[in-house]
Amino acid sequence: MTASTTATDHASTWLQPDQIERLRTACYDDCFQSPYRQRNDALVALLYDLGLRVGELVQLTLNHLDLDTGTIQLPNPEQADSRQTSPPSRDTLELDPAHSLGTVRLLTSYLSNREDDSTVLFPSRNGGHLTPKAVRDVVTKAAATAEIRPYTPAGQSEPADISPQTLRHSMAWRLLIVENRSLTAVRDRLRHTALSTTKSLYAGFNVDEEQADAITQIPRDTTLPDTPIIDDVLEAIPDLLYAFDKNGQLVWWNDRVTEITGYTDTEIADMHPLEFVAQEMRVEIAEAIAHILDQESIEPRETHLVTKDGKYLPYEFTGAPITDDEGTVRGVAGVGRDVTARKRFERISDGFYALDTDWRFTYLNSRAETLVDRSEEALLGAVIWDEFPDTVDMQVYDEFHTAMETQEPVSFDQYDPRLDSWFSVRAYPSKTGLSVYFQDITDRKEREQELEQYRTLTEAATDVIVTIDDDSIIQSVNPAVTDIFGYTPDELLGEPLTRLMADELAAQHRVGLQRYLTTGERTLDWSNIELPGVRADGSEVPLAISFSEAEYDNQRFFTGIVRDITKRKERQRALEQQRTELARLNQFNELVQDLVHAMVEESTRTEIEQTICDQLAASEFYQAAWIGEQTQTAETVTPRVGGGIDPDAVPRISTASTDGTSPREIAARAVETRDACVIQNPFDDLAGEACHNQLQGADIDSALAVPIEHGDVLYGVLVVYAAPTTAFGDRQRESFVDLGETIGFAITAAERKDALVAESVLELTLSIRDSEQFFIQAASRLDATVKLDGIAGRSDDVYLAYFTVTDASPAAIRDLADQSEMVNHVRMVSSHATECLCEVSITDSSLITTIAEYGGTVTDMTAENDHCTVRIDLPRTADLSRVIDALEAMGADVELQGKQTVNRPLQTEHRFQAAVTDRLTDKQRDALETAYLAGFFKQPRHSTGEDIAASLDISPSTFHQHLRVGLGKLVSSIADTPTECA
Repeated sequence: MTASTTATDHASTWLQPDQIERLRTACYDDCFQSPYRQRNDALVALLYDLGLRVGELVQLTLNHLDLDTGTIQLPNPEQADSRQTSPPSRDTLELDPAHSLGTVRLLTSYLSNREDDSTVLFPSRNGGHLTPKAVRDVVTKAAATAEIRPYTPAGQSEPADISPQTLRHSMAWRLLIVENRSLTAVRDRLRHTALSTTKSLYAGFNVDEEQADAITQIPRDTTLPDTPIIDDVLEAIPDLLYAFDKNGQLVWWNDRVTEITGYTDTEIADMHPLEFVAQEMRVEIAEAIAHILDQESIEPRETHLVTKDGKYLPYEFTGAPITDDEGTVRGVAGVGRDVTARKRFERISDGFYALDTDWRFTYLNSRAETLVDRSEEALLGAVIWDEFPDTVDMQVYDEFHTAMETQEPVSFDQYDPRLDSWFSVRAYPSKTGLSVYFQDITDRKEREQELEQYRTLTEAATDVIVTIDDDSIIQSVNPAVTDIFGYTPDELLGEPLTRLMADELAAQHRVGLQRYLTTGERTLDWSNIELPGVRADGSEVPLAISFSEAEYDNQRFFTGIVRDITKRKERQRALEQQRTELARLNQFNELVQDLVHAMVEESTRTEIEQTICDQLAASEFYQAAWIGEQTQTAETVTPRVGGGIDPDAVPRISTASTDGTSPREIAARAVETRDACVIQNPFDDLAGEACHNQLQGADIDSALAVPIEHGDVLYGVLVVYAAPTTAFGDRQRESFVDLGETIGFAITAAERKDALVAESVLELTLSIRDSEQFFIQAASRLDATVKLDGIAGRSDDVYLAYFTVTDASPAAIRDLADQSEMVNHVRMVSSHATECLCEVSITDSSLITTIAEYGGTVTDMTAENDHCTVRIDLPRTADLSRVIDALEAMGADVELQGKQTVNRPLQTEHRFQAAVTDRLTDKQRDALETAYLAGFFKQPRHSTGEDIAASLDISPSTFHQHLRVGLGKLVSSIADTPTECA
């Protein structure tokens, strides 16, 4: 959010300079890891110096920084509003223009000390850019550590209210109040697009005289009497004397400070006291200063004084608070004492020896004798390179010579193969020789090597490896934590482990850890335990965790290996679900088999449907079932039968404009799509109020609808209600689709059986107009008469129809057949005069196949002009309207011309044989019977026609003549179906 669109009219929080200094000091607290302390100090200083926004800070790289000119170029300079003409946009800012913050020196020190070789100015642990959240966390944690209460328009608030935006407002406060700058200067520094924005934010910054005194430098006349006698006494003291205010601004120092450090008075005036201290001791000295400002007594602290030319001088510092007449602490007065001589000759824990300018030993302490395994008596006066010739080819030789040539101290680690040990060496040169401190760091090196190996392993590990102390504070964590928990390692270091737990588990963890530390009692299996963790976004993640314990420097640590087992849990759930589904599927298949057996026992459609509904409702899987039928003209699904529910309680359901998203529509959806439709949602409007009342108390929260069909004939829809949401899995859904087709087949078989055994059928006479039907096309386009002679089935969806066409040539018939999509092929069987017999292969889209699908038989069909007259036989139980609807659905114009019940004589086996015998002559019967008995019809033939002719004492041609005529009469007895009106 830019300043011109800020959500508040005034600055919400800001800090005064002394609070900024405390905030920066807190960056060196133990709550931050050592490698990132100076980085945190630098980013706080840069936010305060430049008033940067967090989004600008995290994008900075080394290419944006020019320490030679003391400037920084913003990566994304804010553009001025097109409606504003002033001020112009800026993208280059001067660092610390008032030379009061030491920003350039701090950045120089930070870049020279950091180990990361990233081009990012403030890199994260993995070398990438810090996130804005990470920057905010640094500022918030430092503020909480220092217990800083920011100023607000209403007074002071809590440390938690401090954010990077607070530092931006603090910079404005410093410019306006401390440096007495104008609002225009603040606007330019903060890069506001309009001065009105700056006025709105900071016009309320006003301080009284007492506040102004509290933030300016300590006046000399209030801290130290300005008299010649006291000045002479102070200047005569050989120690360093100095005083600085609460902001760390040096306000007085004696001449020894400039003599020893090499800095001029002007340079010292711009420096912070910590800049004179060795980097590794700044945190400890900063803590000591904080104790003095809190008026607490402290012991003298030893450190190295860093001079302008980089020398490290051993000094001991002490200090005391400076207060005014009211007892208010205004600053610190301090003394620094050179302890070079004492450090050189006192017996110290480090090994120490002294060399003169000729590299001869002049002194060794007892620790040095132990470490080099040589006595002082044996080494005094001896040249180090002669006594230890192997060192000439080692780093120590070059380092010592460099120290003497440059007169600058050196420090390094050296491995001595003679002693098989590592040593940390610090050498301080002087005009009289070299003072060398060294200590055995072999154990440390081995630990570092182990830690490096451990770090390499943990960095590459896909599991989270986290180490906590006995306070459950995270000491280390590898990058895998980002993938599993959504935190970066930097965000978790120094945080309690309970941040990754739910509240309930966090409480149990604290109690369990304390019990273990006190009693050694374990309440968990450390080798493996499965618990849920909490991600950064608040979601839970299943984890498998193993623990181990270690002790280091008398402190106990616990390391856990944490694995995300989400996929394993998902696989387990999937396997369990599959087992459950397979068990239910087996039970369901048994139910289906029972249903099939039950359907076979029933003889009518109604009985079949009722049996299905009753047995489904009576099973342990389903609560109720009903079957409805649909007519295309009415566009509704009407319940016919039900089990566990009264079909009359289920209202008719429209098939128009349905998406199948409610229980009342899934039946219509199944009819429309010809596929199963499932709803797993709980519903209250279950198929209507009456239906809902009837099923009240039944645990129903899922429903399935599946079409009942056979071929292209849709008989209706089966709707089933079940309680468990898993009742209709994919496999059961497929099984229900098969069940729907099985029911359709059973209904078709029942109707056809009824048609075959019934002594009477329903005979319809229809007048049909349909220009797409081949036989009507032949009649109208060829001006012919087309009469159906018979139909033979070739496959499930293709019929062979035989037509006699009068007054049309075979060629014209073939051409017309080639143009018809309904005809697969046509063959001219015979042609005599004006008539020809055609064999036509008809697809399932013809009138003949459609009538057959509904159990009908075409007994006569004649086409003339543009229409045909068809006589068909249907089972008496057939639904006439559904047959007509199906024909009209094909695009035909159907007119019912007649309907009557036709009786068919019962055809017994004896009557059939008598009918066949009556048609055959004696010679024809003899030829057929002899051929049958002699194996003429077997494959391969047992007897040839010549063999049988010889047996009958007739010529082969006569035998074949009798055989053909006899076979024709036999087939005609089967194919011809004489009918008579009732």
